[in-house]
Amino acid sequence: GNVNAQGWVYAVGNVERKGNASRDPDSNVVTGTFLLNNRYASMLFDTDADRSFISTAFSSLINIVPTPLGNSYDVK
Repeated sequence: GNVNAQGWVYAVGNVERKGNASRDPDSNVVTGTFLLNNRYASMLFDTDADRSFISTAFSSLINIVPTPLGNSYDVK
């Protein structure tokens, strides 16, 4: 059947942001909903990011085998 799920993709970096980065005209952050392997996902692209990750629930919907990062992160 047709399975719909909200996908989230995150980026992690060492740069501290002031306020709402999406409203900063000098920000290197882009957010939006994009089509990824025929599934819609809410994404955050940050050119200053050191790492990227995707939820395991969403990765299984798009047939991507996740690779552990070796660290844990708190996502807020």
